[in-house]
Amino acid sequence: MNTCIYLFFIGGYLQKYQPSITSKQLTCAFTGMLFIMFAYTIYKNYRLHSNDFLIYAMHYHGLVLPFSVIVFLMFRQLHIPPKCHSVINAIAPLSFAVYIIHPQPNIDDKLWEYVTNSVIGMNHWLILPHCIITCVLIFVLCIIIEKIRILFNNRIKLLWGKCFG
Repeated sequence: MNTCIYLFFIGGYLQKYQPSITSKQLTCAFTGMLFIMFAYTIYKNYRLHSNDFLIYAMHYHGLVLPFSVIVFLMFRQLHIPPKCHSVINAIAPLSFAVYIIHPQPNIDDKLWEYVTNSVIGMNHWLILPHCIITCVLIFVLCIIIEKIRILFNNRIKLLWGKCFG
């Protein structure tokens, strides 16, 4: 939870002072943070001598916060064509549902159990694409769940209005 508060204050600072960081600097910082997070994950897994491949880069160990700031700054510098705005505006309200649905204890435990069990014995070159595909699938699944919830709520409001309105 503290990370959210830090990100809020960092976002306010970046909005107020708007530091001039070049795309090249951000790309180097992004690549460096990815390397550090991946190296840390590999180090922790080999140091524990465990057969389970635990994804330490996802734990809040101090690397997630600077990585989040770098990604935020990269998105601020994007020049998105106006024809993509409708797609972004359609997905944006549904994205919040992803952050509400997937961290639920019942879902999160099963999800990470699946991810860690599925990478055991996997070729190390396939782990990163597998994790990226898994993240995209989780995002899509959560958006589908949210769309169903919205449709269900709209039907209930419609029926409620017909019965009692």
